[in-house]
Amino acid sequence: DGTSPVLNATTQSNWTTISAIPEVDHLGTSATISSRTQWNTYSFKFTPTRDIDRLLLAPRGDWAYVGIDNIVVKVASPALEIDTVTICEESVNDTVIPYTISSGNPDEYSINWDAAANSAGIFNVTQTTLPVSNQFTLSGLGSVPVGNYTAEISTYNTELGCERVDSILFIVAANPTVNLGNDTTICVGETIPLDAGSGDGWLWSTTANTQDIQVSDAGTYWVVKTEGNDCETRDTIGVVFEALPVVDLGPSDTTICIENNFVLDPGIGELEILWNTFDTTGTIVVSESGKYKVTGINAFGCSASDSINIKYFDSPDVGISATDTSMCFGDSVDVTVGELFILYSWTNSTSTSNTITVGASNAYEVTVIDTNGCEGSESVNVSVDPLPEIGLEPMENFCAYSKDLILTVNASGADYLWSNGEETRSITIDSSGSYWVDVTDLNDCFNSDTVEVVETILDITLGEDATICGDETITLDAGDFVLEVWNGIDTVPTYISSATESVHVLAIDADGCYGIDTVQVTHYANPNLLLTQEDSSICDLIGEKTVIRISDPQDYAIEWSTGEASTFLNVSTSGDYYATVLDDNECASTDSATVARECFVPPLNLPNIFTPTDDGINEEFTPVEDPADVLTYYKFIKFVVYNRWGKVVHLSANTYPRWDGHFIGDGDLCSSGVYYYVIEYKDIYGENKIFNGFIELIR
Repeated sequence: DGTSPVLNATTQSNWTTISAIPEVDHLGTSATISSRTQWNTYSFKFTPTRDIDRLLLAPRGDWAYVGIDNIVVKVASPALEIDTVTICEESVNDTVIPYTISSGNPDEYSINWDAAANSAGIFNVTQTTLPVSNQFTLSGLGSVPVGNYTAEISTYNTELGCERVDSILFIVAANPTVNLGNDTTICVGETIPLDAGSGDGWLWSTTANTQDIQVSDAGTYWVVKTEGNDCETRDTIGVVFEALPVVDLGPSDTTICIENNFVLDPGIGELEILWNTFDTTGTIVVSESGKYKVTGINAFGCSASDSINIKYFDSPDVGISATDTSMCFGDSVDVTVGELFILYSWTNSTSTSNTITVGASNAYEVTVIDTNGCEGSESVNVSVDPLPEIGLEPMENFCAYSKDLILTVNASGADYLWSNGEETRSITIDSSGSYWVDVTDLNDCFNSDTVEVVETILDITLGEDATICGDETITLDAGDFVLEVWNGIDTVPTYISSATESVHVLAIDADGCYGIDTVQVTHYANPNLLLTQEDSSICDLIGEKTVIRISDPQDYAIEWSTGEASTFLNVSTSGDYYATVLDDNECASTDSATVARECFVPPLNLPNIFTPTDDGINEEFTPVEDPADVLTYYKFIKFVVYNRWGKVVHLSANTYPRWDGHFIGDGDLCSSGVYYYVIEYKDIYGENKIFNGFIELIR
C-alpha cells in the first residue's frame, strides 16, 4: 500500500530477512505469495521507494512493496529432529522422547500413532502446545508388548501458518530370557552348574561375569543378563545342601550263633534301601557267613553305604535230664540241664537256675546262653494224672423216717477200702458216725475222703403263742415239707384254729428227717359296742348339731373316725361316723351311726301391695316371713326397685330387703303406682338366685 512495514521485536521475529540483494532488474507492480510449501520457490515483483540494503517480506498474504525485482524467497518449514527411541519391555511406565528444533520455530505439534500402537495403549496426541523442555513423555507403557511402533508427528508455526510432517520410530525391545530353574537341593560334597544362557553380558551374585558358574555351597544365587539393546533380566535360585543319610550296620566284623537268625538293621527304614543281597527292605535276616553291604538313598537322591562281615558260633548242647513223663496230682519231678551256661530261662516257670521242680501238666522248655552268647533250647512234656474222684459230701444226714443211706465213690474201676472194712465202691449206712474210704486208681494215684453221718432234727417254728378275738381264726404253717401231722390226726398243709387250744405238729421232709413244734392259741369274745344318737338328721348348713354316744363304754379304749377318744361325739356335719373300742385282750368292736342332712327352707314371699301412709299398717315392702327365719336361710346380695321408666328408686345390698316408699335420690315420697323389683340372694346351699316381681304402692 506504499507504506513501510513496522520493524520491531515482534514483527522481526516472524519476518524473513533476505540479505545481500544483488541488483534490481525490473520495475513492476506488486505480487502476492498465495500459498506456502516447504522450500518452494516464488517469483514476484515489487517497486522500491528508497535505498535499502535488505528486503523485508511480510507473511500471510500481506503486501510488500520493495524496489527489487526477480527476488527468489524461500520460507523455511517448522521442523523437529527426533532420534529413534528404544526401551525394554515392562521397564518403565513413562518414557521421554527428546527432540531438537531444526527450523521454522514451531510452537505446536500433534502425533498420530499407527494402529498397533493404539491397540497397545499408546494414544494419539491432538494438536497442542509444543513442550518447552525439548522432550515428549509417553505414559502407561508398562504393559506395551514388544515391537516397533511408528507415528507421524506434525509441527506447526502458527504465526506463519507453516506446517511440516515427520516420522517417529518407537521400539519396545524384548528382555533377555534367563531361567536358573527352581530352588534345588544337592547332596553334601556335590557341585551344581548354574547356566544363565547365551547373551551379551552376565553379572552373578558371586561377582562372576561368565555365562555359567559352578556352585558347591548352599545359599541364594542371582544373575543379571544383558543383551545388545541394553535390556537386562534377573533370576534367583536357592541351593540347599542335604546331609547324607546315616547308615550304620554296627561293628565291621560280628560273630553270631549259627542257630539264631541275625537281623541287620541300618536304621534307615524310611529311605530307599538296596542290599548287596538285592533285598530292598529296611532290615534283612542273615543266616550265612559273609560280607553284607547296604546303601540308603534319601528323598533327595543322597546316598551312603555301610558293610559288615558276619561269622557264626555253634549252638550249645543243652542236655535236659528228663524225658516226657507223667505223675499223680500233688506229686512233683525235677528237670535239670547242665551247669556250664551263663543264663537259663524256662517256660511256664520263673526259675533262672539249671533245675526246676514241676508239679503241673505242661510243656517245659529251657533256653540257655553260653559264654559265646549263643542260645540253645530243649523241652520236656510233663502230664499230671488226676487223683481218683471220691465225691463224698462233708456231711450226710441220717433221718429216722428215711430209707437206708448209701455212700458211693464217684471213681469206678479202682481199689476201695472203707473204715468199716468193706472193699466195694458203695456201702450202706444204718447209724450215725464218721466214715472214711481210700481209693487207688489204675494210674496208681491215691486219694482218701471222710464223711460225717449225723441224724438231723428239722427246725420247725409255728411262732409265738397266739390270741384271736370273736370270729377271727389263725392259720398255722410249719413250712414246705413232704408230710405234716397236726395234733396227731390231721395231715393238711396248714392248720386253721378258731378256739382256745394247744396245737402240735410233726413235719417230715423228703429225706425222712423230722421236726416238731407246739403253739398255744387263746380265743376271746369281742367287747360289746352300741352307738346311740340324739337326732338322726340335722340341717348342718344352718349350724344345727347332734350328739352320738357309746351306750356302755366300760373301760375300753375308744377311737372315733374323727380321731377323738371320748365316750360321745359332737356332730355338726352330716355324714357317717364310726367308733372302735379295744379291750384288755386287744379285741376290738366297731359300730357306726349316720347323721343325715335335712333342711326345710322357708319360702320367700313378698306382698304385691303396700301403703306407706304413716298409719302404722303395711308401711314397708318386705318379705312376709319372720326376718329371723329369712336371714337364717337366705343371704341377700342386692335389692333393687325400678319405676315404670326403669329408673332405680331404691337400692340396698347385703342387708334384709326393705323399702319404705321413698326415692333413693332425694328421699322424697314416691308416687302411687306399680314398681318392678329384683332381689339377688344366695341360699344355704351356696347357690346364687334371683327373685323378682311387681309391687303396687298406694298412698
